[in-house]
Amino acid sequence: MAADTDRFDQCYTAVLAWADTLRQQGWLHDAEIKALRQMETAQADELFEAPSQRPLLVAFFGGTGVGKSSLLNRLAGESIAQVGVVRPTSHHVTLYLHESYRGSLHEQALPTEQTQIVYHADAAKKYFAWLDMPDIDSTEQSNREVVESWLPVIDWLIYVVTPDRYHDDLGWQFVQARGHQHAWMFVMNHWDEGAPEQWDDFRKRLVEQGFTDPVVLRTSCARDLPDDDFGELEARLQRALQAHGIDNLRHAAQARRWQTLQQQITALYEQLEQHEAWQAVGQEWQSLGDDHARRLNSL
Repeated sequence: MAADTDRFDQCYTAVLAWADTLRQQGWLHDAEIKALRQMETAQADELFEAPSQRPLLVAFFGGTGVGKSSLLNRLAGESIAQVGVVRPTSHHVTLYLHESYRGSLHEQALPTEQTQIVYHADAAKKYFAWLDMPDIDSTEQSNREVVESWLPVIDWLIYVVTPDRYHDDLGWQFVQARGHQHAWMFVMNHWDEGAPEQWDDFRKRLVEQGFTDPVVLRTSCARDLPDDDFGELEARLQRALQAHGIDNLRHAAQARRWQTLQQQITALYEQLEQHEAWQAVGQEWQSLGDDHARRLNSL
């Protein structure tokens, strides 16, 4: 896996140099290679001393007031994440991690310095690292930047909504943009305030967006409900980890990086083909070829 990572890094560096040379020679413009320069290359392996033994990084993601912190606190069985009105101005990420990773976590490599790390001793949660991220719909741009900086290293995104907030634009735009880059689970929190038709409508929208048989769990951190699916949340991730293993998930993430790089290269070639000078060269070569063909036929 490390060798494949090195190969990718070398290839990406070479493609960047090639694109920059074309830019300097006037074949491409800054705007045309911007996406390549901004391509996400970070990965979770870089955060841990032993990548093959690292936990699955799972993040609670969503808008203001949907209950991300409450879900993390419920999962932990204690108050470890900020809840309530302070969240819209909080830039912090709470990372809930098993104590066996103490010392092997490269804290200097974390996407942001504003990361509160809480270690625990629960063996049942050893192979998961849970994150509570800032509100994606915050009025503060820095909050969104924190979320965006963490997204490349996250394996599994849990998109948390509420019955009256599942169609929020900002959160939904992230789902649309990153649908193919993560494994996903969806939680409709505050379910005690919801109705079956809202759950059905949200699931229908996910299917229309390309999610095959999306998992939408119903939870409520306010009070116990007979149809609360909270227990299913960790159980489903446990089953997925047992079925696929961290190595397979890491290989899948690596494959997505190669695919994205290939798409960027293809896009650059398409830009070159549209360049007037490039088209002129092509026409000149075609003309020379036709001229040589006529001379050969006349012999």
